Amino acid sequence: MTKRKVLLTCLSMLVLTGMAKSKKQVVETWPDGTPMDAWFQQPTKVDVNTLGKQYVFQGKCTRMLYIHPWSQFFKPGDRKDMPLSRCNNITMRNIQVESQNMFDVQASEKYELIDFTYDGKPLNF
Repeated sequence: MTKRKVLLTCLSMLVLTGMAKSKKQVVETWPDGTPMDAWFQQPTKVDVNTLGKQYVFQGKCTRMLYIHPWSQFFKPGDRKDMPLSRCNNITMRNIQVESQNMFDVQASEKYELIDFTYDGKPLNF
């Protein structure tokens, strides 16, 4: 190989390495500035039977599930819009609760509630 080919190969490798490093990844952060783990962004459904010990919820309560709009501590930074919050793939079962209001859920444009099930029955909010 000639010196010129070796030099061009090395230069090409440096440029490609620099381009790979220059790609900026956007990392979502918590209100305190701590980086959010990537798995928070993964919408894949998990088989709850693989998660370990399962518990039976028993007792009395005013509300079993309470979801109301909440103004998140949002620092605009590079964004002007507040990101949409999501809660999805929630399975509730083995719940033996006496409640005045089992599902106290209010709709909001600030969040999405997707794929909730209660004892195998889909819940729509």
